Amino acid sequence: MDNLAPLCRRHHRAKTFGDFTYRRLPDGSYEWTLPTGTVITTDPPAPRPRPDRGRRSRRRT
Repeated sequence: MDNLAPLCRRHHRAKTFGDFTYRRLPDGSYEWTLPTGTVITTDPPAPRPRPDRGRRSRRRT
């Protein structure tokens, strides 16, 4: 599970064919290490709002 990440094509190719590495941090953010040795940390994911299941939309006829 630690090796899974939702990467777009660009980031996947950088990781696979470039000299980029990453690791997932406990808060859900990622720490990327660039070929230059620079370390960049992403923001942790924001929780998505839950849908309101209490109200149902009614079609008017």
